[in-house]
Amino acid sequence: VSIVMNPEGTQAIVGSPHLPSGSSPGVGGHVYFYERSWADPKVWTVTQALSDPLASVHAAGAFGYFLSVDKEFLVLAVSSNQNNVLNAPIVPIGTTPSADKPAVVFLSIDQAGAQLDVNTVQQQILPDLITTHWLDPLYGAQVALAFEDEGRSTLRAILTSPMNQQAFYYTLQAS
Repeated sequence: VSIVMNPEGTQAIVGSPHLPSGSSPGVGGHVYFYERSWADPKVWTVTQALSDPLASVHAAGAFGYFLSVDKEFLVLAVSSNQNNVLNAPIVPIGTTPSADKPAVVFLSIDQAGAQLDVNTVQQQILPDLITTHWLDPLYGAQVALAFEDEGRSTLRAILTSPMNQQAFYYTLQAS
């Protein structure tokens, strides 16, 4: 489970991946958006439950294994497909089918509606590694996000690949 909270402490996002159990792979997972009650600050209400938007591509996704947000709490990065690589043998990523690679999904956070908007930011980034790099189960565990402009139309993202001892820089355009 991963948890991120907005700076005011009034909204929280919780990743709840379905992890492997015994010989059964974890399938999918959810990300839950919570809002704190103003009347009773001890009460948190789920305002949205989001399933893996890549579930049709990644059958064993562990969606929500890692979460990251930008400092303004406007964009959420969610790891997807970690299950396929958590227990996988160490293999070069170039020999791995795209459906078996980990991915990161980027979602816009709607402040007014206290929900995630799956249509406003690029949906996925697969590891863009050369064939000599290794399939990394921690790809996307660390994501740094920052907007380039005040209009918030260009997002910069740095994703890490600890196993490959590299960071990857991406530019995303909000739609």
